[in-house]
Amino acid sequence: KDDELAQLYAAALGVVLYSRIDCNPRAVYEGLVTDTPFFVTETTKLPASIQHLGHIVAGDPANLASELADFIQFAEGGGFTGRGIEFARKHLDEFTVYRRVVQWADMKYLRGRLLDPVMKNEEALAGALAGSAGAGVGAGGGLA
Repeated sequence: KDDELAQLYAAALGVVLYSRIDCNPRAVYEGLVTDTPFFVTETTKLPASIQHLGHIVAGDPANLASELADFIQFAEGGGFTGRGIEFARKHLDEFTVYRRVVQWADMKYLRGRLLDPVMKNEEALAGALAGSAGAGVGAGGGLA
């Protein structure tokens, strides 16, 4: 399955991610591994370190056709060739990425602060329904 997906990316002229917002644009990262450039809106949460590897637009529907045409022309002309794969080789090594995630989580844990215990759903309902009207509902009105 991974090989098939990689072949699709490699055969594509580019990855188009024209969404209102995307906080985890995995398709962009997957495209970089196969040297496939991206066309995304500026609301896509891309780190500054990869923004030069593709084409970022404001997301105005009135400009979509011309901006996409510019992207296609640049991609067909080889303007992006080699950028994505070089970045991926240097920064998207699986071992390195997971190591950094674990280091980040460890740092957050060590620098974190103790919070009160998490309230269970039943406790939240019991507290909210503790009044006289709520007690009747909780006692047999279908919420228990």
